[in-house]
Amino acid sequence: MRVDLPRAHYPLQTGDVRFLPAGTAFASMPLTGAKGMALLLAPDLARDCEPALPDRMIAGGIGTDASGLMSLLIQLAREGAEDNRQARAAIGCQLGLLSITLQRLSPAAERPAAAPNTPTDLTLVQRFIALADAELGHGRTVSDLAEELGTTSAALDRACLAARGRRAIQLIHDLRHEQAVRALRRSTRPLDLIARDLGYTSLAHFNRAFVAATGRLPAMFRIDDGTGKSASASA
Repeated sequence: MRVDLPRAHYPLQTGDVRFLPAGTAFASMPLTGAKGMALLLAPDLARDCEPALPDRMIAGGIGTDASGLMSLLIQLAREGAEDNRQARAAIGCQLGLLSITLQRLSPAAERPAAAPNTPTDLTLVQRFIALADAELGHGRTVSDLAEELGTTSAALDRACLAARGRRAIQLIHDLRHEQAVRALRRSTRPLDLIARDLGYTSLAHFNRAFVAATGRLPAMFRIDDGTGKSASASA
């Protein structure tokens, strides 16, 4: 997944851990197939933690302690669902263990780099698709997305062709079409608003793209509104 801070982006790979102290503004974007755990702790739960949780961001790798850390996080999540004195006492002990574990993480900078032959293109394409899907309708170009991913348009195209057999812009068109079909089938939202939300320049552009992809106009994908008639669409 990717963790976004106001002025930095951090991709998390297998075995990575990132601790963000209370008050840190962030967003996260899990990629397709992501596995792991994100635990949000209310500041008042950790107020009397001993030893105290770190007051700075920590990035590291769990190494061989993966099962222990995951078990601790799962226990914290379960105890947090209970609202009683015993659960709060257990949380205090577990948070102390978590604090110690975080302090002992292997620093991310010291972890071995990936082998030269590691197939990173697929990871790049997955990150690109997740980012493009989230940014549809915001007017972002392939060049904009490539820059945010730390690569070039040409390198991104090569990766997409190798992994999916399609150029980056074609994958964006595919994503836009998939979202359009979902919106048409699951809502009665007017066509012109769907087109605008997904980044089509006009309703005519939406219609042309849809016909090119499916041979049919967007209105033909409209859901049944429960009356036996197609839901109306603005033209």
